[in-house]
Amino acid sequence: MRVRRIDDRAATLRDSAGNGTVAGNVTGALTDLFDSVALTLIGSAHMLFAGRDGAPPEAGAAEHVVATVTSRCT
Repeated sequence: MRVRRIDDRAATLRDSAGNGTVAGNVTGALTDLFDSVALTLIGSAHMLFAGRDGAPPEAGAAEHVVATVTSRCT
């Protein structure tokens, strides 16, 4: 069921090209798919990357954030 929703939303996102803004269209896609999880994931990733000079955080740190946030999805 979720894969079908993702496929449907991907088609909608492709069809939105040229309408609205990229940020608005991607935000809509994420919100439709993940509701508040998307906002939590984006916020958490922002905190992980924000204020860094030079190298990005290690992949393990980013994976930990994603795993923690998505573990609440059932």
